[in-house]
Amino acid sequence: MATTMFGRFGGPLLLRWARASGGVGGHLCCQSTEIGFSLKRLVKVWLCTTTNRTTTTTTTRYPKLRRSSMKQKKLDIAMYAVGGVVLFIGITFASVPLYRIFCQKTGLGGDSRTIRRKNDGIADLTVVQDRLIRVRFNADSNMAWKFTPLQDEILVHPGETALAFYTAINATDRPIVGIATYNIVPAEAGLYFNKIQCFCFEEQLINPGEEVDLPVFFYIDPEYADDAYLERVDEIFLNYTFFESKQGLQFDKNNFWPLAKPK
Repeated sequence: MATTMFGRFGGPLLLRWARASGGVGGHLCCQSTEIGFSLKRLVKVWLCTTTNRTTTTTTTRYPKLRRSSMKQKKLDIAMYAVGGVVLFIGITFASVPLYRIFCQKTGLGGDSRTIRRKNDGIADLTVVQDRLIRVRFNADSNMAWKFTPLQDEILVHPGETALAFYTAINATDRPIVGIATYNIVPAEAGLYFNKIQCFCFEEQLINPGEEVDLPVFFYIDPEYADDAYLERVDEIFLNYTFFESKQGLQFDKNNFWPLAKPK
């Protein structure tokens, strides 16, 4: 706009000034167009300089506003990061009990089922004679006990009951209360591995120097032989782990999850 105004009024004024001065009027008249363009360039340069000065002045006059905006952005990023960490921690803690419940309901994940059957029901089981399963036994101890299986393995048909024993020895000079958990490999076999009687999730008190035999009475469901996923699986591993029971520690036998943390 400033350039347009100058083109309308600046040119005629310069011509009048040149004629009044004499001598140079013709020269200025011939070059009036060039002068107009030169002045237009000067006006553009002046406008750009003014804009840059205004921007610099704004940045210089309001440094606190700029710093405040950057600080808010950093704070937002930090809040998003903390929120993401909290979310992942919550998912991690929630997945463990949910996984335990899933394993107990489906029999997957290496958890077997404890069945309270009457003698008549056990006697009515159909034994699959053309299928023989090798059950291997393993023991781990996270305490001062000596804990081992009395047999390395047992051969059993699906639908046939079997009895195995573990032994625990307290080699310390103090009474110790222990509690055991178990796991079955492969995990798919846990759906068909049924324990009629076992010592898992029950506190066992053993005095100094005492040795205790712990029985496991179980059978493999006859439907094991009909599972296509287990068609070539003829070996099952049963593992028990003993650890010292602390005061206030209890287990939910249905979900395999502590009801109270040890003090």
